[in-house]
Amino acid sequence: MFSVEVQGSNLAFQWQRDGVDIGGATGMSYASAPVEFADHGAVFAAVVTNSAGSVTSDPAVLSVVFNQLITADDVLISVDSVTIRVDDVQA
Repeated sequence: MFSVEVQGSNLAFQWQRDGVDIGGATGMSYASAPVEFADHGAVFAAVVTNSAGSVTSDPAVLSVVFNQLITADDVLISVDSVTIRVDDVQA
């Protein structure tokens, strides 16, 4: 989630991704749709406008990190002479 803190009255917000307006993203915060690795490096900013003019926030760069799935066919756990076998582990 991205958010901006501003002071003023009658403020309008428009979030952008890579300099392009995001449809419907018109609040003080923006929660993106689920991201993929292809979204890594996307630049987000908010344009805040009122009767005095507009200002664009500092850019925020999205970093996407893979969650890796660890799998094994069988795992043997031994503690104090007790052995536990676990099949098809996913962690």
